[in-house]
Amino acid sequence: MGRDYLLQKVNYYFPDWRQRVQEFRSAVAQRGRDFRLSFSRLVILFGVTGGVYAIVLIYTKSFWFTFQDTPVGEIFLRDHASSVLLDIFAMLEGNLFALSYGVCADVLVTGICVGLLSQLLALRRYFYHGRGIVGHIVWSVVIAILASFDVGGYYSFSFSVGIALFIIPSLCLHDRCLKLTSYLLPEFLVVFKLKQLAKIKKEADIRNVAR
Repeated sequence: MGRDYLLQKVNYYFPDWRQRVQEFRSAVAQRGRDFRLSFSRLVILFGVTGGVYAIVLIYTKSFWFTFQDTPVGEIFLRDHASSVLLDIFAMLEGNLFALSYGVCADVLVTGICVGLLSQLLALRRYFYHGRGIVGHIVWSVVIAILASFDVGGYYSFSFSVGIALFIIPSLCLHDRCLKLTSYLLPEFLVVFKLKQLAKIKKEADIRNVAR
């Protein structure tokens, strides 16, 4: 009795509910496929970015130590001795592949966290989509800054050096992080669509009275 009554009410307010259920199932299946594809692309991009960035750091290290042995380099080091230079020395003395992938991992985690928050609050829709290269750079800088807040706990360099170190991986990974999180959470604005239920009820009453 209860089941028949419930089915009657559903048919009353949602006469096309079977079609909607089928569309919902198709949408969920498509979202799952899109998520797996986006995740695979992010993993591949993470691996490539870490490797290429390590090579960039190796060439930077070679240039830096060559530069400091020149007369100009000696003058520069003497006149600009600071904690920043000490941080650069410390950074380039270690395992650059480990440093590269560690930095990329920090950017990846930070980018996903930012993406989840921006997706939930619909910030991604209004402040990322269609903003062009300037928008991409702004979001990359924000992710790099947030990722740099924990550099003191894992690395031996300052916050300013951390931002410079994180910015290139952030430029490479931020877009994929934001796209991945778009498949994980709905926007908060979806909740306000519940207000449409009153409209659906009104349309159902008008439709059934017309019969």
